[in-house]
Amino acid sequence: MKGICAVIDIDRFKKGQTVTGRASLKEGKTTPPRAFVEGDLIDIMDDIGRYAQIGRDDMEILRQKNKSGSGKAGIGTARTRGEIIDKLFKTEYLVKTKTKGKIVIAPTEKAIRLYDKLSETRTGRILISPEMTANWEKGLAGIEEGTVSFDEFIEKMVQLINAMVTEMLGDSSGKKPA
Repeated sequence: MKGICAVIDIDRFKKGQTVTGRASLKEGKTTPPRAFVEGDLIDIMDDIGRYAQIGRDDMEILRQKNKSGSGKAGIGTARTRGEIIDKLFKTEYLVKTKTKGKIVIAPTEKAIRLYDKLSETRTGRILISPEMTANWEKGLAGIEEGTVSFDEFIEKMVQLINAMVTEMLGDSSGKKPA
């Protein structure tokens, strides 16, 4: 049976269980994913839910707050997306390079180091997640609806920032940074 590929739900099996079937090996080479161009970044921000693994509730919040009218789970607005991308170039987190006659976007070593550093800590991982945007949107919607006060929202932001700074600096004493 040429060209048939079966997907197996491995969660159904227990460690050590015997599975019967046939498998085949196809020789070939993998190809890297296509490099991003500037328009791709806008599309990804407009539909972050498609690219990031986020919860259903957070996805719904981002979908409701997406001002592009696309109905997708996006972050930012059409105007702010462009501003954010522009700032990433100006602060040298992204660069444009020419590959195979095409202008493509690539992260700089500075961006990769920052991402790696943020990924090392719990609060850093929160900061770089689309869920953070969903939580901010939820809090801002609460302010609009009168269910959350501005002061409560700001206090939560201050607590989060203090926790991030403390964790990033490696201070386990729990003291707030000066």
